[in-house]
Amino acid sequence: MIQTYTFRGQGRQIDAAGVSFRYESGSDGAGETTIELRVDGIPLGTFEPGDQLDLPTPARRWEIVPRSSGCLGSVRIGMGRVTSAKLSGVVQTIDGGKSRSLAGGGLAAYCGVGSVASQFGQAQLWNTAGSGKNLIVTACSVASGAQGPLNCSAFLGQVQLSTYIGAGQNKKTGGAVSTAAQTRVENVGAGRAPSVPQILRNFSGLASQQADWKSSEPIVILPGYGLTVHHWGAAVDLGVSFEWFEE
Repeated sequence: MIQTYTFRGQGRQIDAAGVSFRYESGSDGAGETTIELRVDGIPLGTFEPGDQLDLPTPARRWEIVPRSSGCLGSVRIGMGRVTSAKLSGVVQTIDGGKSRSLAGGGLAAYCGVGSVASQFGQAQLWNTAGSGKNLIVTACSVASGAQGPLNCSAFLGQVQLSTYIGAGQNKKTGGAVSTAAQTRVENVGAGRAPSVPQILRNFSGLASQQADWKSSEPIVILPGYGLTVHHWGAAVDLGVSFEWFEE
């Protein structure tokens, strides 16, 4: 059996058999909610709200001594394991993505390459050699032009595309652009297409459509490497968006 007992600033002695003790809640205008606990006359230290004690054998006398005369609170004592009867205070779920963006660590960029006859468009997120950072890619969106259906593949490699488009943009207003990541594009011949073992993801759809990729595990781009999207259709516009953070 588990019982709840209240106490005031002058403290309280509770005569009850139990093996478990929990300091359930405490309040004080001055902010001091620490109590001292003696069990069967033996001092067992100080407790804050939420602290719990489990004994190997039952005790019969519990003495609660608040450090502040203004402290009011409650404790739970019982023969079984004591669990909290309620949640107090504010519980906040930590959202890693939100925290990164608020800290200026969320990044995104778009790049596009126009169609060239008999050539295949490629767009890339490139991590500059010697940057000292890894790009942790969380999402990628690929769009095909009106000239042909969406038929693209994403792969990792060490070939830097020829045309620089820009640096990664911060998702926070006024945040600094990336010093490690670049978006780059190039129209290439058939010989620059990825081999099947290189391909991480395929994108397919109709002309002028977009396909999104939010990987269940992020892609890690080391310095001197890039994540490249290749369009298998010759002379078709290609646009790609990347989202990432850096470590």
